[in-house]
Amino acid sequence: MNGGEFPKKVGEDGEKMMREFLKLVGWGALAPASSFSCSLGEKHKLSDSDRQGHNVDGIFHYANPLNHDETDVVLCSAKHNQDAYSAKSKAYSHMKDLAQSLECAPKDFSFNSEFENWDRKKVYKGLLFWISSNPSERNESMVDKISDGFLKEDDPDGKPRLRGINFDSIYVLDNKKVTFIYSSVKTAQQLYPGNQINFLYPHTGLNNSPHDLQPYGKILPIQFMNTSILPIVVDDANSVKVLIFCDIDFDKEYLKRIIWLAHKTCGLANKVDIFFNDYDVTSDSKTEAVVKQMFPDSQLISKTTIRRINEYDFVTLKEDQVEQIIVNQIAEVRPQIHAKVSDDLDRMLPFGEIIKPILASSILSETDLKSFLVRKGIFIGNKDKQHTVPLMSTMLFSPEELNTLKFLLKEKEDKIKTVLRKTNLAQKEISRDVLASNLQEVMENSLDSVFPPTNCKFHKKPNISIGSSDEIVISFVLEKRNSTKDLITGTQHNNGALIFKIENDELIGRIDYTSKEVYTYGTKLFKEIEQELLSKAVIKDEFLSIYFNDFDNKGRIEFFLNFMTTSGMVHFSDARLEYILVKPDGDLPEVLPFDLESLKGKVNELALKGTSLDSVHYFTDEYKKSLLMQKVRIKYSYEFGLHQGTCTIELDFKGALEMGANTELHFNLEVSKSKSNKGLDQEKLNNDLASKFNAIIQERYKKKKELLLPSGD
Repeated sequence: MNGGEFPKKVGEDGEKMMREFLKLVGWGALAPASSFSCSLGEKHKLSDSDRQGHNVDGIFHYANPLNHDETDVVLCSAKHNQDAYSAKSKAYSHMKDLAQSLECAPKDFSFNSEFENWDRKKVYKGLLFWISSNPSERNESMVDKISDGFLKEDDPDGKPRLRGINFDSIYVLDNKKVTFIYSSVKTAQQLYPGNQINFLYPHTGLNNSPHDLQPYGKILPIQFMNTSILPIVVDDANSVKVLIFCDIDFDKEYLKRIIWLAHKTCGLANKVDIFFNDYDVTSDSKTEAVVKQMFPDSQLISKTTIRRINEYDFVTLKEDQVEQIIVNQIAEVRPQIHAKVSDDLDRMLPFGEIIKPILASSILSETDLKSFLVRKGIFIGNKDKQHTVPLMSTMLFSPEELNTLKFLLKEKEDKIKTVLRKTNLAQKEISRDVLASNLQEVMENSLDSVFPPTNCKFHKKPNISIGSSDEIVISFVLEKRNSTKDLITGTQHNNGALIFKIENDELIGRIDYTSKEVYTYGTKLFKEIEQELLSKAVIKDEFLSIYFNDFDNKGRIEFFLNFMTTSGMVHFSDARLEYILVKPDGDLPEVLPFDLESLKGKVNELALKGTSLDSVHYFTDEYKKSLLMQKVRIKYSYEFGLHQGTCTIELDFKGALEMGANTELHFNLEVSKSKSNKGLDQEKLNNDLASKFNAIIQERYKKKKELLLPSGD
């Protein structure tokens, strides 16, 4: 075979493997390779000339059984390496080409008209089938190797891999995922020869249409192509069997959650088989028995068997395949009556409607969800939560993936937010120790009058200590259950502290909190302390905080933007505005600027992100008077002692736009992780920098307030 023929043969084999694989998962009607015109020739330019058209290796469309409002139109691209996977840079090229095809396909009338008879919304998605025939790479995950490069494109200086291309999503199938799905289907066929293989369609909250309702079917939705949990249904004339394949190793905690999932999704099953990659009946049967005994009221447990997945080599798909002959009749489905399993937090594996509020939680950002999807091999063109949350609610997550979400939620919630307050001392010569004694007395008395929120209790009661720089610290830990995200994390322990420091004739106070419950309790305790200090004439006045209504619209924006000026900041430089949250002020008597007037009453919040926000027209004087600004996020370079790097601060009048309330300013500082600060006490560095920035906030607020005072005051 000459030099030109061999690459062609490699490409043809890749396309054949893709077609045979997709036939196994119900995509047998895959349309052949297609071409369509490029409507964005200059944007999609190839070398020096405008692009004329796009080519794909196959097209498949189906009514999405997980979302009854959508028809998925999938453009398929096959990439095959005979000896070893090509360089990561090839992935960026393959993905970009497919993303541009997705951008143009809906605009081509002749191409799009093929699907006009569908009542549902057409959503164009991409499937990149990228495999290697090298035996040593059978379980190679190219997704793991390329994900970081795609995630970095959101950085201000990141390379725009797919940025700027308008597409829905691309699902990358590499050797690891193809091996798992292929082995799962082949294992099911081997165990139950002659039976129809179907795929379970769990209730997602988006597949409620009674006309389209089906518990399982022959087509594997694209949303399950990157799954680590694959439920297969085998039916015959006598029974319905559900086989749950798990691309994870056997583990006691994982088995608990998979059995819970089986109870929630396999209500029609006469038998359930659960498969793990490394299950060994000799070494694991004792653990299996212990877990099964945790479900004493379940009739399904006696019908549940744990097995090991048989691994099959998908490279054999190059060869001519023997068609499986379905000989058994489809069963008349008779629902099995199984005892309901309780939603014990330690064994739940949330999906569908259950996981949706967790994903929608403000604690998880759009970038968090995008990162989670990318590491699954799902690349999205729009990371807005209105897009990602419904998508993720159609998926089944493995216990390992659940642990990733659990860690992320805890890590995000553990970040300290701060509220600053200060007042004037009545006793100018009061010492730190005398103040600490007063605070100790108030704190002890408060245990009988100030209580945590109803869904919390003390894990550690308030305790007073002397911190760094002569600060008096009242620390506590609340134990919380039954919040939305606790469907994943169960009991949460959230830290909080009230911190006081004497500076000249002033008493500086602040509340450090890690959850809204801690903030609620901390605010009550702070108020109790304030009243006692007033009654004992330790302080002259109530503590003052920085409130939303301390400013008019123009003054508030200028206060926020003042933090872009790093003159006088000893430790912070190179400020970059990353995010602002605003909305038009609908209560102004005068007419708003034209573009804001059209938004009035329609837009609750307008979030702007980017790298040049400080130059947008919203910061001209005309707009400053017309906009309510609630939040800014600014990135700085820092130098502190021997340490240097970048950090991000957020200043936020939480809830001011949504509730129209006079909320106080909340502050958060987060040091960016980097190789240079690896091994450092990250928490201490974070706290030290936050303390320095707290002082900057107080100083700049004081100066701004002095400017706002009428002359003579």
